[in-house]
Amino acid sequence: MINWIRKKFNKKVSAVGLAWFRIFYLFFLLQDILLLLKNSHLVFDPVPYVWQSDINFKVILAIWSGAVISMMLGFKTRFNAVLNYILTIFIFSTLSQFEYHIYYVYIGVNFLLMFIPVERVFSLDNLILKFKNARINQEYKPSSTTSIWSYWLLLFTGIGLVYMGSIFYKLNDEIWLKGLGLWWPASFPIACNIPMHWILDQEVLIKFLGYFALIFELIFIFIFWFKPLRFWVAIIGIVFHIGIYLFFPIPFFAMAVCSIYLLCIPNKYWEFVRYFKFRKEQITVYYDAECPLCLRTKIFIEHFDFFNAIAFKKVQVYFTSDLEGRKISYDKALDDLHGVSKDGQLYIGFSLYRQILLRSIVFFPIGLFMFLPGVSHFGKWMYKTIAKNRETERCSEDSCVLSTYSGSSDMNPNEITLLKNFSVGDFKVYLISAFLVVAIFLQSIVVYFSPACLFLHEYVDKIPGVHETLYFCYKKIVKPTVFLTGITGHDVFIKCHFESYTDAVRIVYCDDFGNEIELPIIDIQGKPTGIVTGCVWANWSFRAMSPEVNGDIFLFGLKRYTANWLEKRNDGGLYKFKVYTKKITVPQAWEAGILRRELAKQSWSVLGEVTWSNKEFNYNGHLIQ
Repeated sequence: MINWIRKKFNKKVSAVGLAWFRIFYLFFLLQDILLLLKNSHLVFDPVPYVWQSDINFKVILAIWSGAVISMMLGFKTRFNAVLNYILTIFIFSTLSQFEYHIYYVYIGVNFLLMFIPVERVFSLDNLILKFKNARINQEYKPSSTTSIWSYWLLLFTGIGLVYMGSIFYKLNDEIWLKGLGLWWPASFPIACNIPMHWILDQEVLIKFLGYFALIFELIFIFIFWFKPLRFWVAIIGIVFHIGIYLFFPIPFFAMAVCSIYLLCIPNKYWEFVRYFKFRKEQITVYYDAECPLCLRTKIFIEHFDFFNAIAFKKVQVYFTSDLEGRKISYDKALDDLHGVSKDGQLYIGFSLYRQILLRSIVFFPIGLFMFLPGVSHFGKWMYKTIAKNRETERCSEDSCVLSTYSGSSDMNPNEITLLKNFSVGDFKVYLISAFLVVAIFLQSIVVYFSPACLFLHEYVDKIPGVHETLYFCYKKIVKPTVFLTGITGHDVFIKCHFESYTDAVRIVYCDDFGNEIELPIIDIQGKPTGIVTGCVWANWSFRAMSPEVNGDIFLFGLKRYTANWLEKRNDGGLYKFKVYTKKITVPQAWEAGILRRELAKQSWSVLGEVTWSNKEFNYNGHLIQ
């Protein structure tokens, strides 16, 4: 096994797919953080706005958002990855009432982001490296490749272990074994995002999709390693999770998992950008190859010129052939940047910078902004000031080094020897091996105690000490460290979550004129709306208003959500709410049109009345049965 891991570790592939994963994954992680920030009082206050948390979570979430945005840009990636993981643990460990299954994916993936070089392409860190190591007449190019394990570890942790922790619950679930694993939850109004009647009402199609999803989860951890299958694995996984995005009110879960599936897409498909590159440069810039400032300018512009719109040529080499005929002196060509567009127009100084920005695509809006009268005048003054005061003395190799050169870009750090016959690369191989063994062992313990594997216990009990040891590991290692590793069971969207869901609950506010204002929680059809998405949906549906909860939890849910809606208006006055309920039919087998009928029901009846008076909560009514 070690030899196979070492062989694959030494296989280098483009890091372009890793960069696209970094951008998309962190964008959707950011959306979940912003959801927490938007609902911070609801999530973190003991009683929203009435009894506020002692910790200012908005500041913490803002810092976390900053770290994630920095990682998206590839800026200070290692530092921000560590900060991201620490805040992931800190925040999610406080969310027992609002956690949902994507949080465990975030934990595992964010742990790996501290070690995997996701910043090697499309990053500011690369630009900083180019600046730091640039020399006159010697351009530094950071590595843009990585080990294939950078992709595989993220897929193994973010999807493989999750499916491994989920499939054994589904294999023991009556609904999934009937092929209704997708249809069953999507037929309840409480879990409905967009009503997809045209799919739900096709029995053969919906059962095929249910069984296909079951089989796909079962075999994923065995097939994603094979290159010929990875593209199709990506397509299937992305399509399924786009379906989850449409069907269920957990959009950021669906899109975050889609972003992990991007790692299965072969890197050749990420080269699509070459079809958008210009066949001929839009403008050619002539620069002083011995000027540090000019070299920095070249490095910066080329870093963001994804479409090859701008070409750079050295004045020292191309002056005679390209510029001399335009009646430009050699000294003038060295003192100012000159550029020639593809139609032969000459640009100098500030006007050239504007043309560069317009043609670089990425900075096009800034280029337009620089044409504004006030900005234009200021820009010309700034350029002349810098040009006048910059060092124009002809440089030598010693005087023009931008910074200390750290070494050749061809040096492989994995070949550095730590001990005799033991290199940094060997150390990484053993770390990968240990990670795989420990992760599989811990997830296997979770699987062993899942419902589908209970039959194994009577056989294992015959081996002295084995069951006791596994139970000890489960209780003392797996359970206490779940918010460090993300390794847990994923008993999601199975029968027990919905089989007793016979009542839908919605709340309206009664103003002084007798008008009823619907709270943005559950609409008149019984569907989630407004703030009820992601973690808030998980809390409302399964921990606040579920028929499984006891009376105290139900009352606290009413207290929490009504106080949150009132916000700072809860100043000691009298506020009244009505709590409505309607009966939901729990399907026993597939039937066409059930969701349509449930949404069309308007048989709402008053369950009770909530009042807030002098910041005191009172409920007069019945509990859901």
